[in-house]
Amino acid sequence: MEILDWDSAYRLRPYVENQPHPEVGLMGSLFAKHGVQRVLDLGCGDGRHLVLLAARGFQVFGLDRSFWGLRRSAEWLQREGLSAGLVQGEMTCLPWPPGFFDAVISIQVINHNRLSGMIRTLEEVHRVLREAGYFYGTLARFNPAVLEDPRHEVIEPRTFVRLEGFEKGIPHHNPTEVELDTLLSSFDVLTLGEDTFEPSYFSFLAQK
Repeated sequence: MEILDWDSAYRLRPYVENQPHPEVGLMGSLFAKHGVQRVLDLGCGDGRHLVLLAARGFQVFGLDRSFWGLRRSAEWLQREGLSAGLVQGEMTCLPWPPGFFDAVISIQVINHNRLSGMIRTLEEVHRVLREAGYFYGTLARFNPAVLEDPRHEVIEPRTFVRLEGFEKGIPHHNPTEVELDTLLSSFDVLTLGEDTFEPSYFSFLAQK
């Protein structure tokens, strides 16, 4: 079965990712230690990190472009007796005022963009974080072999569009470590390196 977009993926194959990224649990401990209350999951999908953090007492919010992803999130939260503020929207234009969040997480999401979209998204994350707020994320690392895959069309440096599958038509910009460090230059980068659990991804923790 070929799935051509995120909305179809969440509708037809719910909870494909039903286990939280292990580092998010560790981030929860860090957040609790430093008085974090409001947390945004940017690109929340069908809710695996919303459920984890809400169960630990945080006031959680999730943004995703997919109606069906948010519907699955709401259903999962309801089953667990938990709640979250869910918003359908684009990560390049966040609908919250400056300084609204104490922390933002984004797992395997931000690089689903052209470079210009990544820059705009990071500007928005910076805007909605309070001073000294935390930003934890993972995103795909640059791999030259990806650009040579016949299922991909290169549209700009280190950026490709998939030609089939449920990410068909969605741009992916996969930065180098040096480029990512530059992209995060408006933050104080606390850690940046290979994601221990997903080696083809970067993992970073930054602070406004």
